[in-house]
Amino acid sequence: MSSTGEQGVIEYDQSRTFVVGNILLLTAILKSLGIKTPLFSSRMSLSERQKQNSFKRMLAQEEVMLTLIFDDENGISKEQVKDFFFKFNRQTSGLHLTHFAKTEQKFPLKPFINHLIENLNLDQYGGVSAKSKHVRKSEHFLTTEYILLKFLVGAAAGAKVQEACKLSDNVTYNGSLVSSILAEGRLNDIELFLGAWLQPLTHNEHGLRTGFRLSAQIWQALSIVIFKLVSRGASSSELIQAGIVLGKLDYSKKAIHWQNCDVMDLDSNGRLYKNSANSTRDFRSGLADYFLSLTKNDN
Repeated sequence: MSSTGEQGVIEYDQSRTFVVGNILLLTAILKSLGIKTPLFSSRMSLSERQKQNSFKRMLAQEEVMLTLIFDDENGISKEQVKDFFFKFNRQTSGLHLTHFAKTEQKFPLKPFINHLIENLNLDQYGGVSAKSKHVRKSEHFLTTEYILLKFLVGAAAGAKVQEACKLSDNVTYNGSLVSSILAEGRLNDIELFLGAWLQPLTHNEHGLRTGFRLSAQIWQALSIVIFKLVSRGASSSELIQAGIVLGKLDYSKKAIHWQNCDVMDLDSNGRLYKNSANSTRDFRSGLADYFLSLTKNDN
């Protein structure tokens, strides 16, 4: 980066760099200068650019904030670009790239996800999105295929495997395919627990959309509860009872019981509870431990 007076110049190798943030403004600037943009194949003609002088003067007064992510040695892979885009897209819902938004139609655990959707009738709770990783409150979905994938892996293989797994992976645990573990009985355990957990929501649409209930971290923590209960030899009735107890839990951000959770703390205003852990991994782990403690207290 170099500067002359108030004018700055950033130079970077496009093949080794990915630009994150303020993409719409960047696109507007590039189009006004007649430069081919990353989101659209067309570019302005010379006559069109000459008509846009006032627009260019307005852009010249805008502050442009960009984050440049690069790797001098290996460059940025396609998967990394997709991951960065999805993270940005979750914050800026108006921006979509169709070739990134397309999810993989087939992946190893897809049949098990479809099985859960059908057997638990998840459509009655809003259905499952296949287009994004997480659910926004403004959407009608209950959860996403990605979160259900993490749920299945967590319940079958625990937290470490859950964190590392990807949609396209043939996930294994202790030498066995997770798909085999699910087929051999764990999927039934998941159905028992999740069916009981969802039951209180059948006639409570408001409760479904508020608080932490839609949070991916909550769902992943619940799956670890299943994994630990099964590992300790929990019976079918115990799994159902655990699902009932945690299903009736108040997931609102004002719920007083969060004061008993080690990874929750009040915000600066002292009104709403929030994540107080140092990382999302610690948050999920702390939630799982707290949920387990609640199932023990009910016994």
